[in-house]
Amino acid sequence: MPLSPRTLRPSSSFNPRSISGLAIWLDASDASSLYTTDAGAVTAASSPTEISGCVLWLDGADNATITASGGLVSQWTDKSATGAVLTASGSARPTLSSTGFNSRQALVFNGTSTNMASSSAFTATNGLSGMTRIAVCAHTTNTVGALARVYDGGSDSFLFMNGSARAYVSNGGNFVSYNPNGSTSILSAGLYADTYSASALSFYSSGAGVSGTVTGTIPATTGSGSPTLHVGSNIGANSFWNGPVAEIVYFNRALTRAELARVEAYLAAKWGISGVHAPATATNDPVGAWLDKSGNGRNATQATGALRPTLGTLGAKNALAFAGNAIATQSYAAKATSTYVYVGRHDETADTFFQTGPTNGFHSHLVEATSKFRRNEAGTKGVILASNVGVGAVSLWCVDFSNDAISVRHNGVTYGTTSVASEAAISDSSRATTLGRLAAAETYAQLNGRIAEFMVYGGRNLTSDERSRLERHLASKYAITLAPAASNADAQDWINRVYQNGGTVSASTASAVNQFCNAIDSAGIRDRFYRMGIFAGTGLNACLVPLYRGPSLGGTQYGNTTDTNVGPFVSGDYAETGASGGLANANRSKYLNTGFPTNTVPAGDRHQAFYARTFVNADYDIFMGSESAASISQQFAIGHQVSASDVRFSFGGSTSAISSAGSVSTGAFWLGVHGTSTGGVIYKNGASDGTGTLTAATPTTSEMHIFGINRASIPANVDRYGGTSGGYSIGLSMTAAQAAAYSTAMQAFQTAMGRNV
Repeated sequence: MPLSPRTLRPSSSFNPRSISGLAIWLDASDASSLYTTDAGAVTAASSPTEISGCVLWLDGADNATITASGGLVSQWTDKSATGAVLTASGSARPTLSSTGFNSRQALVFNGTSTNMASSSAFTATNGLSGMTRIAVCAHTTNTVGALARVYDGGSDSFLFMNGSARAYVSNGGNFVSYNPNGSTSILSAGLYADTYSASALSFYSSGAGVSGTVTGTIPATTGSGSPTLHVGSNIGANSFWNGPVAEIVYFNRALTRAELARVEAYLAAKWGISGVHAPATATNDPVGAWLDKSGNGRNATQATGALRPTLGTLGAKNALAFAGNAIATQSYAAKATSTYVYVGRHDETADTFFQTGPTNGFHSHLVEATSKFRRNEAGTKGVILASNVGVGAVSLWCVDFSNDAISVRHNGVTYGTTSVASEAAISDSSRATTLGRLAAAETYAQLNGRIAEFMVYGGRNLTSDERSRLERHLASKYAITLAPAASNADAQDWINRVYQNGGTVSASTASAVNQFCNAIDSAGIRDRFYRMGIFAGTGLNACLVPLYRGPSLGGTQYGNTTDTNVGPFVSGDYAETGASGGLANANRSKYLNTGFPTNTVPAGDRHQAFYARTFVNADYDIFMGSESAASISQQFAIGHQVSASDVRFSFGGSTSAISSAGSVSTGAFWLGVHGTSTGGVIYKNGASDGTGTLTAATPTTSEMHIFGINRASIPANVDRYGGTSGGYSIGLSMTAAQAAAYSTAMQAFQTAMGRNV
């Protein structure tokens, strides 16, 4: 039955969860799984006091808490249970502006005189080992300014602008800073927060974590005493804030990320701050959370805003765009035996898709000068693919890892399997998977490209059937053309090797090769072939890949992995199908070196075959052969001897050769056989066309050349065949019935390719 093309139909009913062991499933095509910040889907708090521990809430939108006259604010009352009251008088009074912050009412401080202070001691932040502070504000000039300070004791400055945004938790030289607008004191209108816990301060800007620099040593607790709370300045006589203050909220503990996100979402909605804990829907939106669809809740998140990938596309689907960014899944009980599946694109030749575990361990994928997969980044073993595999194109990868081996598939082709049993075993352990970098802190091996979908199956490798179902589903979803599938193992192996060598195979060619291999198997002659080239596939790289390299697929393979191109042949010399189909050597200047040592086949049990599509009128037009460096008597060759208008199959020059009986004027499929029971026979298109006796001497060690002879006695590769060939083979002898079956199979293949003679 003819092999059908790989029909890829929409497969929306298929669910990766139907395959057991799904540990992580990230799908960017699902818009509901992407969020701008790392908390993912967030339900906003109804008010800050809904979250326990609120000890300060100053709300610039609540006129009931603001006393103002002529637009100048003299009192601002805390809405938390603490009930602090801030006052100001005279020129210290800030302005109440109806459009102060994002066209909403806020207090505006002038940077020269305005500030407010509590009318009594503010002790709600005294002696804390954990604290959270949040503000909606802006500092508009490059001048030193203090948003809020508790002095003396309690918590100290929050958003102290002095060439950077600083936060203190004590009255000393110990602080954390970051630069939101370069080395200036400008702070854009936004939502800012810090959390203090275990002698550490963490900054957040509009829902994104930011990298801070620690100066000194952050103390274990906040201060104590009888402090005064100041807003808009330090102690009231310097470092005045210049800009709007819309809302300030303090908690007497470190909120969890989920709790902080709920308050941030409340404030962002209230003050018109976009992109905070919202779905990522627009191109270039930052993606801080990619929700896991496996049902295990192993979401991939990135707290640091600068490291977040952005929303892009891959074909017609959403994808995460990486340019040195990273996003990491929650740690889980990862298994040393796992299958990783992902769809993405590399845009350069030096990057990484994923790393599981620390930099020096576990699984990784690098694309350097070559594509490389390692089970252990510190180890030496790995599958190394052909140069630039998957660069610049949508790719589907399926990688099996275990403590024994790595197997890599790309767009349905197995590109390599490598044993790693000699390396130290990797135990099952809790670890995260980082996408886009080896690790979040690394500054090298950073992906420049896109990831649309990523899956991990833990504790097992997928079966071939499971893998095929999943690959077909993803190929349909992302419009990826998979390599054709073949039922015959030899045919599929050839298809795989063609792709590994940078060629491709059409569905029709895959069908023709599959039928040919089945015919060879059915005739019982597969073991007769030590090497066969069929000059098929799309592109010269495909043409140079032999079909067989040994008498069995699982046994010893002989010669070069591809035919070495000497001359060389160029793309214009090869046409896969049609009247000019095959590999042509019009000027007789080129040949192929198989790397196959002729003495691999034993004396008295050998064959050579050559599909000559054209007859060339040139003396000694040798199809293929080799010759000993010691003597022409070790010649093993087949080709035209045009002066006698025949084809000669020789072992030992003119003293040991068979010539065809009929005249030669057209192309034909020539097979020369030397067997102990049959003597020597030359077959033309499957029929005997000459017999004789050949020497039984041991064949030469010289490598077999195609389109010529590897000749040592006279200048190399003279008398080369100058026509067009449809293929060749080297191997063991055949009976007349086997030779006929071989010819029938070969002619059927050449007919399928439109190039039979």
